[in-house]
Amino acid sequence: MDELESRPERRLSVRGRLRLGDAGREMAVGVLKRALAKGQLSSDEFEDRVGIVYAATVRDDLKPALDDLEEYQAVRANPRMWRYWLD
Repeated sequence: MDELESRPERRLSVRGRLRLGDAGREMAVGVLKRALAKGQLSSDEFEDRVGIVYAATVRDDLKPALDDLEEYQAVRANPRMWRYWLD
């Protein structure tokens, strides 16, 4: 790994461009379902965001659907959780 790729901000930007698989999309929909159950999203917001998730091709595509949700922020705050959350 060269010096540029070893920088934390570089690793995060590369991670965001990684292709997203079905398992990652299903985990993201799970976050949305839990947010709906907690009252963080309305039914309409939930449906809109699920559409965004299923259309996502790379991890960064999930941000518009998840970025303002507590559970997603917790995962982003602990980069080691990405391995389990979206791999």
